[in-house]
Amino acid sequence: MSEILHSNNDNGIEDNVTEESSPHNIEEIESLKKEITDLRDENESLSIRLKRAQADFQNLKRRSESEKKALIKFALEDFIIKLLPVIDNLERAIDVEKADTNVSDLLEGVTLVYKQLYDILKKEGVLPIDAVGQPFDPFKHEAMNREETDKYPDGFVMEEFLKGYELNEKVIRHSLVKVAKAKEL
Repeated sequence: MSEILHSNNDNGIEDNVTEESSPHNIEEIESLKKEITDLRDENESLSIRLKRAQADFQNLKRRSESEKKALIKFALEDFIIKLLPVIDNLERAIDVEKADTNVSDLLEGVTLVYKQLYDILKKEGVLPIDAVGQPFDPFKHEAMNREETDKYPDGFVMEEFLKGYELNEKVIRHSLVKVAKAKEL
Protein backbone atom coordinates (compact mmCIF):
# COMPACT_ATOMS: atom_id res chain seq x y z
CA MET A 1 0.00 0.00 0.00
CA SER A 2 1.25 3.45 -0.72
CA GLU A 3 1.74 6.11 1.90
CA ILE A 4 0.05 9.54 1.55
CA LEU A 5 2.28 12.56 1.95
CA HIS A 6 0.81 15.92 3.05
CA SER A 7 2.36 19.25 2.23
CA ASN A 8 1.17 22.86 1.99
CA ASN A 9 1.86 24.81 -1.16
CA ASP A 10 2.28 28.58 -1.59
CA ASN A 11 -1.48 29.06 -1.88
CA GLY A 12 -2.26 27.41 1.45
CA ILE A 13 -3.75 24.39 -0.33
CA GLU A 14 -2.85 21.05 1.13
CA ASP A 15 -1.46 18.62 -1.40
CA ASN A 16 -2.27 14.97 -0.97
CA VAL A 17 0.28 13.17 -3.02
CA THR A 18 0.97 9.49 -2.89
CA GLU A 19 4.46 8.09 -3.14
CA GLU A 20 3.42 6.38 -6.27
CA SER A 21 2.27 9.64 -7.93
CA SER A 22 3.00 9.59 -11.54
CA PRO A 23 4.33 12.57 -13.44
CA HIS A 24 0.91 12.74 -15.08
CA ASN A 25 -0.81 13.30 -11.68
CA ILE A 26 1.73 15.93 -10.67
CA GLU A 27 1.15 17.82 -13.93
CA GLU A 28 -2.61 17.67 -13.33
CA ILE A 29 -2.16 18.97 -9.77
CA GLU A 30 0.07 21.80 -10.99
CA SER A 31 -2.49 22.62 -13.68
CA LEU A 32 -5.27 22.75 -11.06
CA LYS A 33 -3.13 24.96 -8.81
CA LYS A 34 -2.58 27.37 -11.72
CA GLU A 35 -6.30 27.34 -12.51
CA ILE A 36 -7.10 28.17 -8.85
CA THR A 37 -4.56 31.01 -8.89
CA ASP A 38 -6.03 32.32 -12.17
CA LEU A 39 -9.56 32.14 -10.77
CA ARG A 40 -8.51 34.03 -7.64
CA ASP A 41 -6.92 36.75 -9.79
CA GLU A 42 -10.03 36.95 -11.96
CA ASN A 43 -12.24 37.10 -8.85
CA GLU A 44 -10.16 39.97 -7.45
CA SER A 45 -10.31 41.79 -10.80
CA LEU A 46 -14.10 41.34 -11.01
CA SER A 47 -14.48 42.52 -7.42
CA ILE A 48 -12.56 45.71 -8.23
CA ARG A 49 -14.65 46.27 -11.37
CA LEU A 50 -17.86 45.74 -9.36
CA LYS A 51 -16.79 48.32 -6.76
CA ARG A 52 -15.98 50.82 -9.52
CA ALA A 53 -19.33 50.18 -11.21
CA GLN A 54 -21.13 50.69 -7.89
CA ALA A 55 -19.26 53.96 -7.32
CA ASP A 56 -20.08 55.12 -10.88
CA PHE A 57 -23.74 54.25 -10.30
CA GLN A 58 -23.84 56.23 -7.03
CA ASN A 59 -22.22 59.22 -8.75
CA LEU A 60 -24.71 59.01 -11.63
CA LYS A 61 -27.59 58.76 -9.16
CA ARG A 62 -26.39 61.86 -7.24
CA ARG A 63 -25.85 63.82 -10.47
CA SER A 64 -29.29 62.78 -11.75
CA GLU A 65 -30.97 63.90 -8.51
CA SER A 66 -29.14 67.23 -8.69
CA GLU A 67 -30.23 67.77 -12.31
CA LYS A 68 -33.80 66.79 -11.43
CA LYS A 69 -33.92 69.36 -8.60
CA ALA A 70 -32.57 72.06 -10.94
CA LEU A 71 -35.12 71.13 -13.62
CA ILE A 72 -37.98 71.36 -11.13
CA LYS A 73 -36.68 74.63 -9.76
CA PHE A 74 -36.55 76.30 -13.19
CA ALA A 75 -39.28 74.37 -15.04
CA LEU A 76 -41.71 77.26 -14.84
CA GLU A 77 -39.22 79.88 -15.98
CA ASP A 78 -40.41 79.97 -19.63
CA PHE A 79 -44.03 80.06 -18.53
CA ILE A 80 -43.40 82.89 -16.07
CA ILE A 81 -41.57 84.87 -18.76
CA LYS A 82 -44.65 84.53 -20.98
CA LEU A 83 -46.87 85.83 -18.14
CA LEU A 84 -44.80 88.93 -17.37
CA PRO A 85 -46.33 90.99 -20.24
CA VAL A 86 -49.78 90.15 -18.86
CA ILE A 87 -48.75 91.56 -15.49
CA ASP A 88 -47.36 94.66 -17.23
CA ASN A 89 -50.67 95.18 -19.04
CA LEU A 90 -52.68 94.70 -15.85
CA GLU A 91 -50.54 97.32 -14.14
CA ARG A 92 -51.25 99.68 -17.05
CA ALA A 93 -54.98 98.97 -16.66
CA ILE A 94 -54.77 99.85 -12.97
CA ASP A 95 -52.95 103.09 -13.83
CA VAL A 96 -55.68 103.99 -16.38
CA GLU A 97 -58.10 104.62 -13.50
CA LYS A 98 -55.78 107.35 -12.28
CA ALA A 99 -55.85 109.06 -15.72
CA ASP A 100 -59.64 109.63 -15.67
CA THR A 101 -60.25 107.22 -18.56
CA ASN A 102 -63.84 106.16 -19.15
CA VAL A 103 -65.09 102.72 -18.10
CA SER A 104 -65.50 101.40 -21.64
CA ASP A 105 -61.80 102.03 -22.40
CA LEU A 106 -60.84 100.31 -19.16
CA LEU A 107 -63.09 97.34 -19.96
CA GLU A 108 -61.60 97.10 -23.45
CA GLY A 109 -58.06 97.07 -22.00
CA VAL A 110 -58.91 94.40 -19.41
CA THR A 111 -60.58 92.31 -22.15
CA LEU A 112 -57.38 92.48 -24.22
CA VAL A 113 -55.30 91.41 -21.21
CA TYR A 114 -57.72 88.53 -20.55
CA LYS A 115 -57.36 87.38 -24.18
CA GLN A 116 -53.58 87.65 -23.92
CA LEU A 117 -53.55 85.49 -20.78
CA TYR A 118 -56.03 83.00 -22.27
CA ASP A 119 -53.86 82.62 -25.41
CA ILE A 120 -50.76 81.93 -23.29
CA LEU A 121 -52.59 79.28 -21.27
CA LYS A 122 -54.02 77.71 -24.43
CA LYS A 123 -50.52 77.41 -25.96
CA GLU A 124 -49.41 75.65 -22.76
CA GLY A 125 -52.24 73.10 -23.10
CA VAL A 126 -54.73 74.66 -20.65
CA LEU A 127 -58.29 74.55 -22.00
CA PRO A 128 -61.67 75.25 -20.40
CA ILE A 129 -64.08 72.36 -19.93
CA ASP A 130 -67.35 72.65 -21.83
CA ALA A 131 -70.16 72.35 -19.33
CA VAL A 132 -73.48 74.08 -20.08
CA GLY A 133 -75.66 71.95 -22.35
CA GLN A 134 -73.39 68.92 -21.95
CA PRO A 135 -74.28 65.65 -20.22
CA PHE A 136 -73.06 65.67 -16.61
CA ASP A 137 -69.66 63.95 -16.44
CA PRO A 138 -68.37 63.30 -12.89
CA PHE A 139 -64.83 63.18 -14.26
CA LYS A 140 -65.12 66.80 -15.47
CA HIS A 141 -67.99 68.33 -13.52
CA GLU A 142 -68.86 68.65 -9.86
CA ALA A 143 -72.59 68.97 -9.19
CA MET A 144 -73.42 71.69 -6.68
CA ASN A 145 -77.18 71.09 -6.95
CA ARG A 146 -79.97 69.77 -9.16
CA GLU A 147 -83.00 71.64 -10.39
CA GLU A 148 -86.17 70.53 -12.06
CA THR A 149 -86.53 71.98 -15.55
CA ASP A 150 -87.94 71.23 -18.94
CA LYS A 151 -85.35 73.44 -20.65
CA TYR A 152 -82.60 70.74 -20.47
CA PRO A 153 -82.78 66.94 -20.59
CA ASP A 154 -82.35 65.04 -17.32
CA GLY A 155 -78.70 64.76 -16.30
CA PHE A 156 -77.47 67.65 -18.44
CA VAL A 157 -75.57 70.67 -17.09
CA MET A 158 -77.86 73.71 -17.06
CA GLU A 159 -75.61 76.26 -15.32
CA GLU A 160 -71.91 76.70 -14.57
CA PHE A 161 -70.90 78.39 -11.30
CA LEU A 162 -67.14 78.04 -11.78
CA LYS A 163 -65.34 77.14 -15.01
CA GLY A 164 -63.28 73.95 -14.99
CA TYR A 165 -59.97 73.46 -16.80
CA GLU A 166 -57.89 70.68 -18.32
CA LEU A 167 -54.13 70.66 -18.74
CA ASN A 168 -53.12 68.46 -21.67
CA GLU A 169 -56.42 66.54 -21.38
CA LYS A 170 -56.07 66.03 -17.60
CA VAL A 171 -58.67 67.73 -15.44
CA ILE A 172 -56.93 70.19 -13.13
CA ARG A 173 -60.13 71.82 -11.84
CA HIS A 174 -63.65 70.45 -12.14
CA SER A 175 -66.46 72.70 -13.35
CA LEU A 176 -68.89 73.53 -10.52
CA VAL A 177 -72.32 73.08 -12.08
CA LYS A 178 -76.08 72.84 -11.63
CA VAL A 179 -77.56 69.69 -13.18
CA ALA A 180 -81.00 69.46 -14.78
CA LYS A 181 -83.57 67.13 -13.30
CA ALA A 182 -86.63 66.10 -15.30
CA LYS A 183 -89.90 67.53 -13.96
CA GLU A 184 -92.06 64.98 -12.26
CA LEU A 185 -95.48 64.54 -13.79
